[in-house]
Amino acid sequence: MLGCFHKVLTDFICAIVVICLFLVGIPNSRFMKVPNNKTLLLLVVVITVTTSVFAQNQNIRDKEITAKYQQLMDSYQYNEACQVASQLHGMDSLNIDYMTMMGRALTSGYQFQQASEIFTKAYLLDTTNTKTLFELVNVCRQLGDFRQAIAYCQKLVDLHPENSFFTIQFANLYSGTYDFRMAKDILLPLYRRDSLNTYVLKQLANSYNELQQVDSAIQFYSRYLVLVPYDAGITVKLANLFIRKRNYAAGLCLTETFLAKDSANTGVLKINAYCNYLMKEYQVAAQRFSKCVTLGDKSKFTLKYSGLSLYRQELYDLAEPQFRLAYLADTTDAEVCFYYGVSAYRSALPDTGVFYLEKALELLLPDPQFLRTLYIELAGAYTDNGRSDTALTILKSAYEANPDYPILAFKIAYQYDYYLRKPFEALPYYKIFLKKCPESEKAEVNIPLRHSYYEYTLNRVKEINGK
Repeated sequence: MLGCFHKVLTDFICAIVVICLFLVGIPNSRFMKVPNNKTLLLLVVVITVTTSVFAQNQNIRDKEITAKYQQLMDSYQYNEACQVASQLHGMDSLNIDYMTMMGRALTSGYQFQQASEIFTKAYLLDTTNTKTLFELVNVCRQLGDFRQAIAYCQKLVDLHPENSFFTIQFANLYSGTYDFRMAKDILLPLYRRDSLNTYVLKQLANSYNELQQVDSAIQFYSRYLVLVPYDAGITVKLANLFIRKRNYAAGLCLTETFLAKDSANTGVLKINAYCNYLMKEYQVAAQRFSKCVTLGDKSKFTLKYSGLSLYRQELYDLAEPQFRLAYLADTTDAEVCFYYGVSAYRSALPDTGVFYLEKALELLLPDPQFLRTLYIELAGAYTDNGRSDTALTILKSAYEANPDYPILAFKIAYQYDYYLRKPFEALPYYKIFLKKCPESEKAEVNIPLRHSYYEYTLNRVKEINGK
C-alpha cells in the first residue's frame, strides 16, 4: 500500500488542478476561458499548499516507519525489520538509505548472500558511498570472499586515506588471508603516524611474529607492553619469543613482573614455570607447574613438564602420576610414554614400566617395511636433488639395518653404477642381490627398467665383467 503513495499523491494534485480550472469557469463556447492573473495565483497557491501538506505527511510517515525499523532491529526481530525496510524500498527503489537498511537487516539475520546483492545494487548507484562500501566489505568477509572484500576496502582507503580505521581494516583483511607481509606494509605507515596506537602496535608485532622475524616482533611486543603492561596474551607471546632466542632470563623476568600483579593467570604461570625448567630450576618449576594443575590447567604441556620437573629431581613416585595423565591426554607422544615407563619401574611398578617402555619403542620405531620404503624414497629425493653421495649413504645405512632385504643391495649397486659412474664398486652389491633375490621376485617386472631387477642385474654384471 505504501508503495503506491507517490502515485496517489500525483493523482490527487491533478484532481485539484482540474477542480481549480473548473472553478475558473467554462463558457458555453468550445474553448475554456483564459484565467486572469488572480485566478492563476490562486491555482499556484492551492497546488503549492496541497503538495506541501502531502510532502509533510509523507515525511512524517517515513520517520514513523524508520523508527519502527530501528525498534525491530534493536529487539533482534530481523525478518520483520527486513519487511519494513522492503516497504520503504518499494516507495523509492533508488533510495540508497532504504537499500542499506534492508541490507543490514539481512546481514543481521545471517542472510549474507541476499545482503550482498542489495548492497551491490546500492554501490552501483553510488560508487563513492562510504556506508555502502563498508557494508560490502563486511558482507564479503562473512561470505569468505576476502579477495572482493579487499577490493572494496581498497576503495575505502583510497577515498579516505586519512581515516586510520579503514586502513586497519584493510590490514586485517590481509591478515585473514595469511598475507602478513602485506599487512605489515600497510600498518607500518600508521605506526609512524601514531606510535601510541596500541592496536596498530599489537597487530604489527603479530605480523612480524607470523613472518618469523623474531627480533622485530620482540621490539614491537615490548613497546606494546610499555603502554599496556598487563596484557596476558602478549606477555605469553613475548616470553615465547625470548625462549626461542634462548634468552630464558628475559622470559622469566617478564613473566615474574606479570605474576606480581596476577599470580593466578595459568597462561603466564605456565610459561614462567617453563622458563624455570629451562634454567634448570627444577624445584621452582615443579611448584609453578603444580599450581597450574591446581588452578585447573590439565593440558598435556603442563602435565608433561610438571612430571619432567619432578623427574629431574629423581622424584619418580611423584612424577609417575603426572606422566600418566599427560599420556592419557596424548597417547602418541613417545617422550611422555618413555618417561612414564621409567618413572613407573623406578617407583616399584615394573610391569607398568615395561609395558610403556615397549610402547615408547613402538612409537619411536616404525614398521620395518615402512622404514625401508622411507629410506628408499628419501634416497630418491636426494638423488633428484643432485646429492647422489648423500643418497648412497642413506641406502647403505638402510642396508646395514636390513641386510636380508635384497632390493636395498640392488639400489646401492644402481646408485654406484648409474649415478656415480663407479661400476666396479657396484659389482659386489649386484652379486649380493643375485644371491639373495627370492625366486618369487626374479621375474617381477620393474616399470622404470621395463624388465625385472634380476634380469637387469644379470646383464649388467656380464657387461661390467667384460670391460
